[in-house]
Amino acid sequence: MNERASSRVADAVDSEPHDPRQELGAAELRILYRTEAQAKRRKEARPGLWIAVVIYVLFSVSDLLLIPDVAALTITARFAVGLTALLVLEAQLRRGVATDWLDVTCAGAIIFGYLGWLGPASMGANKESVAYYMVFGTIFMMSANLFFTFRFKVSIITSTIILCILYVVNYFLPASLTYKMVFGTFYVSCFTFTSYVNWKLNEERYNVFLNALEAKIQHNEAT
Repeated sequence: MNERASSRVADAVDSEPHDPRQELGAAELRILYRTEAQAKRRKEARPGLWIAVVIYVLFSVSDLLLIPDVAALTITARFAVGLTALLVLEAQLRRGVATDWLDVTCAGAIIFGYLGWLGPASMGANKESVAYYMVFGTIFMMSANLFFTFRFKVSIITSTIILCILYVVNYFLPASLTYKMVFGTFYVSCFTFTSYVNWKLNEERYNVFLNALEAKIQHNEAT
């Protein structure tokens, strides 16, 4: 992010009583939008990850019910990954690291949260329960696209990694071809749908930003 460029754009908005869509170029508007979005993402990183970790740990109850023979391992993995992610994020916030690195930490927490649970869960004796429980992996994909307010590129990369993991697991599961085809289709559908919704949400956020910017300039004109 070019901080001086974004500062000049912000100064122009505060001083010039014109429609930003007409007076500011698309690149300048995008710079200003990314600056504001970055501040919002930074503010939401801590509560977002804390909520995600709490929900992640609460799913330990499902482990006890569906894969009780390896529940101790999966629950340990949940606490280990969740605690590590929170400690890393808190350390980054204290050091004032760039917002993009906070996004990387949250995205990494999603990926390693799934892998950390998947390893011990796949060792469960009841392969049928394990096979159906693996569907919950789509929750991690939804988290990347809909729960966290990552930049669209980060969301797509994260959810694509989750999709690839799901497909590898689906391939090696001792399940019927019908099961693999049905859930393989479901995974792709989930990825496509959540990515599309994420893209639309990003577009809507940008439109809201433009409207708020225009309202601010009109207010400056009135006063």
